[in-house]
Amino acid sequence: MNIVPQCPTFLYSFFPPFPLLAAPPVLKCLPAPRIAGLLSAPVKAAPVEVIIDREPTFDEILKQLGPLRSIEEMDAEIAASVDEVRRKYDRILRERRS
Repeated sequence: MNIVPQCPTFLYSFFPPFPLLAAPPVLKCLPAPRIAGLLSAPVKAAPVEVIIDREPTFDEILKQLGPLRSIEEMDAEIAASVDEVRRKYDRILRERRS
């Protein structure tokens, strides 16, 4: 035995059998960070233009970067600075122990 609905107006309706809820309120847009459910307003960034009159010469690049060194020279510089830091650290440890 089939169950037949007794209300034919809802049977062929395009709407659901429950009441439709109102749409949620539109969130306000503020020029501020997100606070208590509000969204910040979109901010368009100004385009940035980089204007270069001319390409830098090799000599100008060398002045900015310093003299060119070999890998061995740079490794020796790093090793010297590591040794210096190690000596300072050992001295601090000896002072704390005494």
